[in-house]
Amino acid sequence: MLRKSTICAKSAAVILVAVAVLALGQVLQAGTISIVDIPAVNSDTNSGIGNPALYTHALDFGTSGYTGTTTINGVPFTRYGIGTSSPSPYTGPNFTDAGSSGNLSSAGNANIPADGQMGVLLEKLWYDSLSKIQTLTLSGLTPGQAYSTRVYYRCWEPTYPADQQDNTLTFNGDGTPVSQVVSGNAPGAHYVKYDYIALGTTVTIKADNNLGGGKWGWHMYGVSNQIPEPSTLALLATGLIGLLCYAWRKRK
Repeated sequence: MLRKSTICAKSAAVILVAVAVLALGQVLQAGTISIVDIPAVNSDTNSGIGNPALYTHALDFGTSGYTGTTTINGVPFTRYGIGTSSPSPYTGPNFTDAGSSGNLSSAGNANIPADGQMGVLLEKLWYDSLSKIQTLTLSGLTPGQAYSTRVYYRCWEPTYPADQQDNTLTFNGDGTPVSQVVSGNAPGAHYVKYDYIALGTTVTIKADNNLGGGKWGWHMYGVSNQIPEPSTLALLATGLIGLLCYAWRKRK
């Protein structure tokens, strides 16, 4: 007759195998895109930003001379400033931007629909006024690692029609590009979230105004890339194993 501890161990192994199969199914899927709203009040708390140890990139884009960091929930976003005549591509530590031809720090900066440090992140920006195509490449990733890339944006001028800043954002970190038309002048503050399993060491973010059909190039305020928190599947497996072992002990 099998001891209860042996049965518990075998049952736990079966559950872990099942979770592994489900996780493999997730890995084989292409990356996914979603848009998340950031509230105007308590924006930092509800920004989804946290746990600095999980971040590979945290970038805050601005005008010439823009230096230092913008820290949100302990995560330091390094500031990078460019002038209107800065060369393209612009290369920084573990990232390259191709296409940005200038920056903006004018009347539109007064209409920031976020408070706290998130409001600082969403103040200044890079944009492209020429080809209206920008490509940001983040490097230094680990192949096979799950990541979440986030592009933060907000309404620039409430009086502008939203469709004037429609852009097609295309992400590619796993070898299968996925795209989403995003209104860069949609009311409020938001971020585009791209979840994927890295195929190589880079992920690209391409903003194409020509495909979006809008009038203005994409406004690049800030970008982050992070390792997701422990997955729901892993937490579920831990809970099931614990409940199973507890049930067997109660039968003693």
